[in-house]
Amino acid sequence: MSKTWSEYFKDSMDSLGLPVPSSLYADATTAYATIKAIQAAIAVGGDVTIAELIGAGTLSEELAVAGGVLASFYVGALIGAAIYASASVGWDWATSMNGEGIDLTQVDVYTYAQAGDAQREADSATA
Repeated sequence: MSKTWSEYFKDSMDSLGLPVPSSLYADATTAYATIKAIQAAIAVGGDVTIAELIGAGTLSEELAVAGGVLASFYVGALIGAAIYASASVGWDWATSMNGEGIDLTQVDVYTYAQAGDAQREADSATA
């Protein structure tokens, strides 16, 4: 069974050991808004932590679970998680089309997705 975008997003953040307040990353639109808010705060504040941005009233208290993390690192992880979640949902859709008889073997993404699937299987085997 396919996962939702937010489940893939959370899996990616969990793999990095970073907290994810579900209300701020329930879907791609909400995640994008949160990422933009952190990026804007970094542009003004420079090298600051999430806790410092919360203290300044720039970010929601819901991000307190990531308080000690540098904002620039956290936003980079968020962007990566969003890319991973989007690609995974797209791949789920594409493989469902393959199951419907649509040949995806000539699609460039197919090779990359196979490598990603192999990596996920290897990761889950060692976990």
